[in-house]
Amino acid sequence: MININLNLIAPEQKECLRLTQAFSYIKILTFIFLSFAVVTSGLLLTARLILQDNLGDILSSSTNVNDRNLSIDREILKLNKKIEDINKIQSSYTKWSSLLGQLTKTIPANIEISYLSFEKKSGVFTLSGRAKQRQDFLNLKNTLEQTSYLEKVTSPINNLLTKTNVEFQFTGKLKLTNELTKK
Repeated sequence: MININLNLIAPEQKECLRLTQAFSYIKILTFIFLSFAVVTSGLLLTARLILQDNLGDILSSSTNVNDRNLSIDREILKLNKKIEDINKIQSSYTKWSSLLGQLTKTIPANIEISYLSFEKKSGVFTLSGRAKQRQDFLNLKNTLEQTSYLEKVTSPINNLLTKTNVEFQFTGKLKLTNELTKK
């Protein structure tokens, strides 16, 4: 078979048709590209709106969480301050009952105590009372001088002048140790 080409169109018109066809392809490609760009920008705009809405929700919930956390932080600070105050009070606490219990065990019979004072800061103690006999007073004086938690125990000399019903007074320093005051 023979392939015959008949050319009934002039070469200028042929060139014009070829250019028209090329422009038509370019126009179709441009339309497809622009359509793709419009669809893509629509999707991106929708995604942006969704993201902005989600961002608003996240910001409002994080603000709520931050406000809640702020109030919790304030409560924690208040509790820490109270705990710190309690620790200060407990660290300066002196359990005088242990000291008094040990002191009452050392007081001999026939002794009446009428006044007892302890001062923690200066460590000074004062003890006043009455002994039935001078020997009872001397026994008390020796006992107080030998205790481990008292030092520099002194009494006026006139305590020794009376034989019976001796009115006495002792002063001295306390040795406040942890074993004695924290039990």
